[in-house]
Amino acid sequence: MQINVTGFHGPAGLNRFIDQPERIRKPALSKRPLLMHLTQSLESSATFAASWLAAWNERDLDRILAHYSRDIEFTSPFVSRILGQNKSTLYGIPVLRVYFSRSLNAHPDLRFRLRRVYSGHSSLVIEYQSVSDHLAAEMMEFNDAGQVVRASAHYVTADPEANG
Repeated sequence: MQINVTGFHGPAGLNRFIDQPERIRKPALSKRPLLMHLTQSLESSATFAASWLAAWNERDLDRILAHYSRDIEFTSPFVSRILGQNKSTLYGIPVLRVYFSRSLNAHPDLRFRLRRVYSGHSSLVIEYQSVSDHLAAEMMEFNDAGQVVRASAHYVTADPEANG
């Protein structure tokens, strides 16, 4: 199934949204008391991770994006390759939609498998098996509405167990 995104015509259309932090206000992170938030976080982190993974595995772009704030700051080492730009950070839902749709189209057999969820203060890390069985981890910071305002994707570059 091909996912189509309208509103971006060539690299010039994307350049309006990529790496332009002046267009987006700084994300508002949660200011809830630490103890209260950790208590809620331990229960809600697993629920969030399950919802996030299900949206990806069902290839439902709107459900995937519903996890993110409209002023999302997203960083991944694959941004430059997938969007053909010399950038690693994206700002805002419109360009994140393009990035995720191209990622889904590039990997029609995409399937994520959860390994672990790490809870933090207004944040979590989801560790999962990614495309081609590569190990990945995404760090996500949340606003008070429970949406991701900042995310950073990380990937294993070498198997430490294979080296002895």
